Amino acid sequence: MNDNMVDGGRTLTCSAGKALAEIFDRKTMPAAELFRQAEFLALRLRGCDEYSMCLRLEFYEAGQRERGADPTMYALFGLLPGVETTVYFDLRWLDGQTLFAPRTPGRLKMTIFGKPLRKADVSSIVLSSDASCDGRRLKVWPVQWADVIAHADPPVHALIDEMGQWKPRQWPGKTTNRAACDEALHRLAEPMPSGAGGMAGLPALLNRDSYGGCQDVHAEATGWFRVWREPGDDGRFWLLDPDGNAFISVGADCVNPGIDTRVDPVLPWVDRHVRELVDAARRNERIGDPDFSIRSTPNTYCGFECSYDYAMANLRHAFGASAWDAWKRIVLRHFHDWGMNTIGNWSDHELMRTAGIPYVLPADTLREYPRTKTMVFRDFPDVFSTEYERNADVYAQGLKDWRDDRNMIGYFMRNEPNWAFVYDLNLAEEMLANPERLASKEALVAWLVDRYHGDAQAWKQAWRIPDDSGIECFEDLIACPRYRCVRQMSGSMHDLRDFSILMIDRYVRIPAEALRRVDPHHLNLGMRYAYITDPTLLAGSDCYDVFSINSYQMTCYHQVDELGKTLNMPVMVGEFHHGALDRGLNAHGIRGVRTQEDRGKAYRYYVEQALRSRYFVGAHYFQYNDQSALGRFDGENYQIGLVDVCSQEYPEMAQAMRRCHVGMYDVAMGRKPPYDACPEEVAPIHY
Repeated sequence: MNDNMVDGGRTLTCSAGKALAEIFDRKTMPAAELFRQAEFLALRLRGCDEYSMCLRLEFYEAGQRERGADPTMYALFGLLPGVETTVYFDLRWLDGQTLFAPRTPGRLKMTIFGKPLRKADVSSIVLSSDASCDGRRLKVWPVQWADVIAHADPPVHALIDEMGQWKPRQWPGKTTNRAACDEALHRLAEPMPSGAGGMAGLPALLNRDSYGGCQDVHAEATGWFRVWREPGDDGRFWLLDPDGNAFISVGADCVNPGIDTRVDPVLPWVDRHVRELVDAARRNERIGDPDFSIRSTPNTYCGFECSYDYAMANLRHAFGASAWDAWKRIVLRHFHDWGMNTIGNWSDHELMRTAGIPYVLPADTLREYPRTKTMVFRDFPDVFSTEYERNADVYAQGLKDWRDDRNMIGYFMRNEPNWAFVYDLNLAEEMLANPERLASKEALVAWLVDRYHGDAQAWKQAWRIPDDSGIECFEDLIACPRYRCVRQMSGSMHDLRDFSILMIDRYVRIPAEALRRVDPHHLNLGMRYAYITDPTLLAGSDCYDVFSINSYQMTCYHQVDELGKTLNMPVMVGEFHHGALDRGLNAHGIRGVRTQEDRGKAYRYYVEQALRSRYFVGAHYFQYNDQSALGRFDGENYQIGLVDVCSQEYPEMAQAMRRCHVGMYDVAMGRKPPYDACPEEVAPIHY
């Protein structure tokens, strides 16, 4: 650490994974009473280097640090480079119900990991640095405890230009001005050659049908996408397209014309035009810019949220009223040039309907994934309630308008449930800590009565329920909240985990059956879990046609192969990416490499290594566009796109994708070895 003190702050040199500052210690610091009374912890910080910073705010219980244990909870968050920011942590978030913290002024994304923690049990709070910060400098001011988020008015200093590009740096391929942007977009939007609609017009990809499928492997055509396995116990799984030909789904997520910037937290650093739009909106003047949006949010720190779409504004400047049509031509050009055959999740619906390219659909964006008025834990509903069954039927109706489209491969039920981010989560244990009267609690009692044949004494003995617990009969278990039940009743873990499996099974099965009733044709592509935090997440997998996982690795081969063997079903990767800092933005994303050339190598290595597994049927790159340099809705600002904010491709990525997709069926059939040059991975900046 560097003890350079200026205006009450000190500049520290980060060491990967090491504590930077002691924020709070119940034993040695005089702030215990302030902590008890405060609503917010407030940290004034500034990253002193040219890239974003990733920091951790760690909350420990007594004895954890001394024995080298992980904190019960920690918040991972990002800072823009060179910008002084007060980072607020709402102490109500200790209850564990929040995964993604709402934006506050200046801060990028904040994600909260771990298990619920009572304020009284917090022994110490530590600010530490992520591995990507090693050797970098951070200025830190003394901690403050606050009752409200204070209004800040930092000096205006634009960090992005009128096209949405990061201003402080230059790089090869950066668009120099508005005229150059218009010219480049017009070149990209020139009409495709005659007959190049849909998946046609791919002369480099031999023996492909109109869906992009490979005619070297063929089985019965049903007119719909389906799953097929080659004969034999070790036969390879394939997707078959409607013509009955083998289909490996390779595509991109978020194929949309826009890249939104969430403006209100970063208002001092946007360009002048956008600041003027916000000022006009505050004066209740009519806004004529279609790429600007604002809405009132009375419970937030500033009372409103607003966004500006720089990528769509670039298209509109070049093409006027025909901007969307021009963008569609650009997308078709890119997809054909890259050899991609799938439009991935969260993409433009009109593009899906008209592009002639196979696509997947996130069902929870058509109608909300079924919830209940009272949730069990985070976004996990009361799955034993009749309300859940009714809402599952409503949710499934979202597929009605899509069920007859043969270009649709299938649907994902939802994406990365918040409840599933907790490692070793025991849902039933968290349910018992919930003070509400839940149908799932009643179901647990009935299940326990059946399991123990109505013998409360046998149950109490098995659970090792203390004599002073106030529990005499089964119903007493739910008469009041039971915080950390397993800690208090050490024999309860096995039963509660078994019941958690039943809960997760219903969470999947009830809406899956409702979806199948509405749409019997298309594939159920699963839940797209962020990662498998616990084996209980596999409950209900028999409802899927394909198991899906978002796998941010250098290779997903081992994860895909293990899941495929365990479940005896095909596996699709819903998201993966690799970012670099040599062009454009100042954060990598979840996986980092050094250069754009390395990004291309990483793509080929990821997909072609996965093709070795007989369970692998596709992977979708996250995402088509770079994210906003100042942060999207939640504050992610990653250099992960296949195109930048001006719709220009990264040539190294484009070349690697072409080579990968031309040969991928040969790799899958064992006729060609997979690409094996894994690039060097670097510690990524991501939050």
